[in-house]
Amino acid sequence: MRRRLAVACPLVLAVAAMLLQGCALTTHFAYTNTTLAQTENKAPQASFEIRKRTKQHGDVLVLLALSGGGSRAAYFSARTMFALERVPGPQGATLNVLSEVDLISSVSGGSLAAAYYAGSFDAGGIPPGRRKWDERTVTDLMSRNYIARWIGNWFWPLNIAKFWLTAFDRTDIMAQTFADNFFDSTRTGVDLRIRDLNPARPNLVLNATIGSRSYDEDDLVRAKLFGTVFTFTHEDFAAKLNSDVADYELARAVMASATFPAAFNYMTLRDFHEPPDCPDHGGVCYVHVFDGGNSDNLGLLSLKRVLLSDRARATREYERIVVVFVDAFRRSLGVNPRSANPRGLLSYVIDANFLDATDSLLEANRQRLLEDFFARTIAAYERVVDCRRDNLPDHACAATWPRAVRSEVEAQLQKKLFFFHVAFDAVADRKVREKLHTIPTTFAFDEGAMEAIENGVASIFGDPQSAAHACVRLLGEILVAPSVTRPAIDGNPWCGGGSLTEKRERQRIQKR
Repeated sequence: MRRRLAVACPLVLAVAAMLLQGCALTTHFAYTNTTLAQTENKAPQASFEIRKRTKQHGDVLVLLALSGGGSRAAYFSARTMFALERVPGPQGATLNVLSEVDLISSVSGGSLAAAYYAGSFDAGGIPPGRRKWDERTVTDLMSRNYIARWIGNWFWPLNIAKFWLTAFDRTDIMAQTFADNFFDSTRTGVDLRIRDLNPARPNLVLNATIGSRSYDEDDLVRAKLFGTVFTFTHEDFAAKLNSDVADYELARAVMASATFPAAFNYMTLRDFHEPPDCPDHGGVCYVHVFDGGNSDNLGLLSLKRVLLSDRARATREYERIVVVFVDAFRRSLGVNPRSANPRGLLSYVIDANFLDATDSLLEANRQRLLEDFFARTIAAYERVVDCRRDNLPDHACAATWPRAVRSEVEAQLQKKLFFFHVAFDAVADRKVREKLHTIPTTFAFDEGAMEAIENGVASIFGDPQSAAHACVRLLGEILVAPSVTRPAIDGNPWCGGGSLTEKRERQRIQKR
């Protein structure tokens, strides 16, 4: 008892001292980003600009999008990434498609897998204190109950004081939870910064949504528009915030992508532009961001920006463009009609029924994006305002291009773009598919959920009779012979050419 009092007394005195300062502490811990002028650090990996890396198939641009969906999305993304390391080639050899990926765009739960991969190292070349990319390690990390760890971290004495007396909030606590498990040095415990990403990995684009009131609206470069995509990239940090993305904590960037409303607070970033131009400002402006799923839960808008940048330069530089979209979307099934009390454990903290409501509201935007990629019509922009809504700068806005340029880009996309939709509904086994659609959006797993994800990915990549596996085989063929391999399979709902028949087939599959 004496030992506990000896520890508690200094803490009580510290809290009392903080109380005396009152409101002066309300901005403490509000933001951690730094001005661009303070450092010359670069973050070439956190960028839309594709770096030239050493890879076996350099004439194919390979882009990977990972959707949101809590731990369900994180583990489904990770298992799919491991499957991409063992894609069958046309001559029987195994191809490591993951090593060919040039950029990963991720949202919410998918950002856990994306950022972990981007910051990890393969066995045999791991620097001291850095984490390993292998199935055993990743499975262990993903299996942990991060909701329980998050709640437990609320009760650290320092966190209690900071939570009640400063701007430190639930989102900050979860960011630190992720840092301690995924994104720090195992030797020193120091949190990784974006500049610490493995340079041998692909570019990383973490997507969030601007939740602040719009300002700088008339400036195409600096504009912060409510409800639009904000990315943790050099481009958006520099243009919108005059801030240095390289110095930003990786775990906080991931958490910003995953701060779904009600459960978590905004992640706050300071705008270092001078003079500030936000409404009712007091000399300092802030941009508040939250879950990327509110603007694009697929991560595909940022892939549009990659493909359309510099008047779609990628369509001219590469023989083939491969987009693999890992989609952890589950149908909103609603509450079990036999349940008198539908609350789960999480519902005692916050009612999770808003998740089903959000899913239904985002469905229209989801379908629009999917059809743009299936039909290869991602350049179909008629108005500049639509480009701004999708976070496309002027050089990536087809609405500003001459008609002849846009027609040529559309023709090249039809010829070169291979789009592979890895989804729960692509799983042939009905029982596994139904189980996948019952996994909730949270950062913990119910019994059997991880096994269902493993079986689902094994079905997509290993069942030779399934339509999805035909897409896997075509993926291997494109890498080996990009100039002569067709970019789609007619009538295939998972990598087809965007025909009306395929669209109806996907709709039928979703209703079964």
